[in-house]
Amino acid sequence: MIKQFQHLTTQRAQDIPIAYITGEQEFWSLPFKVTPDTLIPRPETELIVQLALDLLASQDGPILDLGTGSGAIAVSIATELKQPAIIDAVDNSSAALAIAKYNAKQQNTDINFFESDWFNSVLRTNYQLIISNPPYIAEHDPHLSRGGLQHEPLAALQAADAGLAAINIIAHNAHNYAVSGGWLLIEHGYDQGPQTRNIFQQSGLTRVHTEQDLESRDRVTLGQFL
Repeated sequence: MIKQFQHLTTQRAQDIPIAYITGEQEFWSLPFKVTPDTLIPRPETELIVQLALDLLASQDGPILDLGTGSGAIAVSIATELKQPAIIDAVDNSSAALAIAKYNAKQQNTDINFFESDWFNSVLRTNYQLIISNPPYIAEHDPHLSRGGLQHEPLAALQAADAGLAAINIIAHNAHNYAVSGGWLLIEHGYDQGPQTRNIFQQSGLTRVHTEQDLESRDRVTLGQFL
């Protein structure tokens, strides 16, 4: 017992996040298994779940979660739907997908998980909602080396072009996989709202707007497909 305590203390002294030490993180009031192969789900990401559910209250159709990681977004949405829906969730990490599949099973949700680098292996072209919490921290941002972030998967955190590369890829290709009237929802950094809205508008999306999280920071930008 003493050795175990000392081991845990050493891990915390190394700034390893508690979620990785315990192997679990609560999100949307649900327990999710997490490992260093997945990002740790954060409270601000619950906003994208709520926005998706609000949209699904008045329309239904297939849902795509890009870069699902632990599966937190897709699984949380699935647990709230009164009627079964087609939910596809992709990630380019097979290790992350294994964790996501485990979490989906634990919550008795039916989600199609498959490996894909963004849209590369996506075949469906009639999604009502396309959702993503992509990497959006700029390369070489000093925050990446402290606060526990240094223990999370770098590929899921940082992106080129001042953190906007993945957002650009998703926004400029999403219309090929969505129905007219469908929506794209992307989480981004608190200071990336204006740039993300601009990217959405350049991609031909309409009704583009940004929603703020509980700390009144820009967090999720939405746009509708023509």
